[in-house]
Amino acid sequence: MTDTRQAILEKNFEVMRLNGFQGTRSDKIIEDLGITKGAFYYYFPTKRDLGYAVIDEMLTPGYLKLWGQVRQQTGTAPDRLVSVIRLVASRADSQNIRLGCPLNNLVQEMAPIDEGFKQRLDSLSQQIIAMIRETIESGIREGSIRPEVNPTGVAHLVWASVEGSFSIGKASQSTGTFLTAIEALVSYINSLRT
Repeated sequence: MTDTRQAILEKNFEVMRLNGFQGTRSDKIIEDLGITKGAFYYYFPTKRDLGYAVIDEMLTPGYLKLWGQVRQQTGTAPDRLVSVIRLVASRADSQNIRLGCPLNNLVQEMAPIDEGFKQRLDSLSQQIIAMIRETIESGIREGSIRPEVNPTGVAHLVWASVEGSFSIGKASQSTGTFLTAIEALVSYINSLRT
């Protein structure tokens, strides 16, 4: 049964990437998976429950694992930040640029209209911002980042820049545009060095 639930989650995530949450049709997922309505609604009584589960069980763990590497890598704080940002960029193939960042897409679509989505998406963003801020603070302590740098402000800027890079890449349907923005962010981070 857990396999059915996981299959529903994965298929819903795939369809949400293509059509957005509001454009996702439960009946189509049921048909595509060859399951009964009863099986679908047993695990997810409402479409909203399914959307929340995608955030809680797929997006959040994936993003936290990726950005958590900033804490696990060796090197100076700027080196660790640049490494994770380049890792994010390395995963941005033409399909990911065409479809956009799943988190950013949901923020744009659902945060203004559904409090549960807003809370989950904001919580995830705040956790990532906290990891970036802690990395910058450690860089100031270790002497690899200039002491006058505002860790909170820079953390927000870094996160907004990564998400914004996906947005302009998606708008132009250009991996090159995305990478140009990412490299500018890397240059900015390098400018914070002592």
